Amino acid sequence: MPAAKIEIRVNPAAPAELDKAVLEFLVKRARRVQRNARRMAPGRMGRKINAVVVGKHVRIESSHPATMYVHNGTRPHVIRPRYRKVLKFSVKGRTVFARVVMHPGTKPNPFLTKALRMG
Repeated sequence: MPAAKIEIRVNPAAPAELDKAVLEFLVKRARRVQRNARRMAPGRMGRKINAVVVGKHVRIESSHPATMYVHNGTRPHVIRPRYRKVLKFSVKGRTVFARVVMHPGTKPNPFLTKALRMG
């Protein structure tokens, strides 16, 4: 199940010959949206973005589990260890241990929406 998806649909009442031309156009457009989204996605997230033809519509989807957190941003929140007693991370080259960390949150990066608008 994709974490986020954008669908572009063909009119079901359209004639068959028009249907084929429209679908070809949609696939071409979807590939362009996919390339833009992959380029704008942070880190390796772009590798998980695909354009998929499903029947008479094209879907751009991201299967990365953090897509919605990046796309919509996050509020400030507490991070606690799940499997150990402390968290271990690096700050300015030094190893730091903490029982609890207050994450400041992240700004939204709506790269899928931007890619669709650039389309």
